[in-house]
Parts: sequence; C-alpha cells; structure tokens
Amino acid sequence: MKYFSYQGKRPFYFRLAYIWVLSNLKFRYFRFGNGSILYIVHQGIMGSFWYEFPEKEQNWHYKKFFFQYLKNPEKIDEFSDFIQAENDKVINTLKKIELTVKKLSDNEIFKIYLRAADIYMLVSYGISVVRRLDEGGAKFLEQVKFKTKKDFDIYLLATTDKLSYLNQEELEFLRVIKNSKKDTLSNLIKKHLKKWSWTGCSYADEPPNTYEHFLKVAKKWITSPKKLEQRLKELNSSRQNIIKNRSALLKKLDIKDKNFSSTIHLLQESSFLKDYMRAMVGQLVFYSTPILNEIAKRKRVSFDTLNLLTLPELKTFLDKNIIPDKRTLEDRNEFCLIFPEQSKVKILYSKEAKEIEQEYFKESGKKDIKEFKGNIAYPGKVRSRVKIIESLNDAEKFKQGDILVAHNTTPELVIIMKKAAAIVTNEGGITSHAAIVSRELKIPCVIATKIATKVLKDGDMVEVDANEGVVRKIK
Repeated sequence: MKYFSYQGKRPFYFRLAYIWVLSNLKFRYFRFGNGSILYIVHQGIMGSFWYEFPEKEQNWHYKKFFFQYLKNPEKIDEFSDFIQAENDKVINTLKKIELTVKKLSDNEIFKIYLRAADIYMLVSYGISVVRRLDEGGAKFLEQVKFKTKKDFDIYLLATTDKLSYLNQEELEFLRVIKNSKKDTLSNLIKKHLKKWSWTGCSYADEPPNTYEHFLKVAKKWITSPKKLEQRLKELNSSRQNIIKNRSALLKKLDIKDKNFSSTIHLLQESSFLKDYMRAMVGQLVFYSTPILNEIAKRKRVSFDTLNLLTLPELKTFLDKNIIPDKRTLEDRNEFCLIFPEQSKVKILYSKEAKEIEQEYFKESGKKDIKEFKGNIAYPGKVRSRVKIIESLNDAEKFKQGDILVAHNTTPELVIIMKKAAAIVTNEGGITSHAAIVSRELKIPCVIATKIATKVLKDGDMVEVDANEGVVRKIK
C-alpha cells in the first residue's frame, strides 16, 4: 500500500511536470537529502501534486528527513547558498542571450534551455526539501507545545523576517512614486519595468507585468498620498516588527532546548527559500520564453505543442524534426499521470492513469458537511460569499469582500487575495504562501482544511472563524 501527501493544484505545463518529476532523480543534489517520490496528475493546463511517504510515517510525515536536518541544521544554510549561486549563474546567462537568440544554432539553443531546465529541477527538488521540513518541523513544535504546556504562535517563530520578492518590488516602486515628478514618472516606470516585469510570471500562462500595469498602480498611490506613506511605513518596519515580536515571544517562552532553536532556524530559512524559489520560477519563465518562442518559430509549431514535449523529445525535434504523434500529444493534454519508476520518468495515459488516480488520489465530494476545521494562519472572524479560485483566470468573478477558497495560493493570486475578506485553503503548512501573505495583509486565514474546495461552492454564505480555525456554512 502506498501513502501520499497532497501538495496542491495549480496551472502547470506538461513540459514542466516532466522536469519536476525528473528533478528528484538527480543524484547530484542528494547531499542535501534524498529527493521526494513525486506523482503529478496532469489534466489540461492543471497539475495536482502528491508526495509519497513511508507507511510508518503516517502520523508524522517526513519525520526521518526532518531529524536528519535537525542533527545538522547548518545544512539548510549550505543549501540556500547553493541554490542562490546556481540561480544567479543561469539567470545571468539567460539575460545575455535574450537579444542574440536568433543567431544561435539549434544545438546552442538546446544547451542553454538545458541549463534553464536544470534550475527548474533545482527548484522542484528545493520545494520538496522545504515542504518536508515544513511538515516535520510543524509537528515537532506541536509536540513542544504539548510537552511544555505552553501555547505560542508557531507562524511568528517560523516565518522569515526578510521581505518577500513581491514586497521588495512594491517597496522599491513606492519609493519611486513618492520621489517622482509628473514629467519623470514615465521614465521611472520604464526603468522599474526593466528590473521587475518578471514578477507577473509564474509556471503557466501568467503574463509579465506591463508598463500599463505599473502606471495604473502609480496613479492609484499618487491620488492617495497618506495611504502611500502608511504603506511605506509598514513595509519599512516589517522586518523590525517580526524580529521584535519574535524576540519577545522567545523570551516569554524561555524554552532552553537546542532542538527547539534549531527547528525555528530550519523553518525560517525554509520560509525564505520558498519565496526565493517562487521568484526563481518567475525569472526562469520570463527569460526562457524567448528561447521557446524562437524554437516554435523555427520549427513552425505552436508554443502549446512545445509545452507537451519531454526534454529528450525536444532534443529529437531540434535534431531530426520528429515529434510524438498527434494522439500521444492529445492524451498528454487531456489526462496523464507522471511519476518516477526505476530511475526513469514514467507517463501513463487514459485508463491506466485514471485507475491509479481513483485508487490513490481521487477525493470524493463532501457537500453535506456544514462545518470543518483547519489550522489558523491569521486570526479574525468574517462572514461573506465564497468564490473558488483555481488560477488567475478566475480573477474576474472575484469581488471585493468575497472569501477566497482554493487548493492553495500562489504569488500570481496576490492581486485576488488583496480583495478577500478571508482566505481558506485545502493545503498549506506554517511557511506556506497563504500563511505568509495572509499575515502580511492581515486577512483572516484558515489553511490545511483538506476539504474546503470539496465542501464549498461559489456563492455559499460562510463564516470563517480564524480565531478557532473553523469554517461554517450559514446557508
């Protein structure tokens, strides 16, 4: 019998799903811990992610992996340095070839794309590391609570004090707006755009931010100078406030346990790495898209077709102009399962894939449930209408004050999250995107409910009691 931990659902190309699974077969990373056994159910442009875990760890997922890091917590710092150094090298290469890609041979283009793919693999492997530390560390801190009989805010202890990349961009842009004059604003926006346009990108169809986007943001803040000053103050003081509040909590708890301190360090660095790797993906998508566009143009195929190829198939296509048959590509787009088997990436289609999905991954509907619980990410209590959000494509239906319900949240959804009265997710750990952003925005949030998107539907009136971690249907 296999056991799996659901890690969420998001827009995701087949091309990346193949690379994601391949990443955990890359032994050169394994000095930082074995890779995860990752299964991806791919349908259309959506991917659902599942990590396999040992049967004996049903009550404490990834316990063995967590304690390997707990014995040597400096390993997380080594891993962080490694990821940042590798990313810098590749992104700098991609930036340089942006204007010369048309002059490159097919072989040169493929070699550069392989370097980008290698960083995608590092991100996938890195995510598997920090998510396992997230789950294992949360369980450890819950045990500390039980043993010491001391209640404390796990999220405050676990979250990084560094600004997220989106907040870094926002802070820099607000400073630009504040110090600009009407006749210089356009040039300042263009300069900002050159540095930060990639922040709109993510794994799939999310486009880069545009001049028009930043102009709209600038006009909003220019007409509200007091709000601009307040937001600048919040961003500038964010790090100091986290450090101050955390220090006060640790002093009050007075827990003299090396493992307790090491767990906090592991979770804080994992929190930073999660955000850093999201930024890596945005940059990779932005700077590697010209390469794929050039291949599509040369070979006279659509961008969508390239997104249905594995790395070996892309190489064969460039060398011999041969791609998989139409039926195979259609099957990949319609429904498939991607997972590792005997050190290779296995792809199953139609009946075979659906049988495995039904056995291990399919969740039955639970519409009759009126109340369910999750973990508190940020306290508060609100009543409003539900909107189920799967991707940025759902933005139009979301109105100010709705309750955002999702499998999990991702950076491109922040524009929707800012309108939400509350946030409820199926998944998420103590350093998850929903947990971090809800605290930044001070929005009531309940995570890790497991069933929110199954129980609720668009238009349901619910009460989110994030003081108790409870979600109730009202009518």
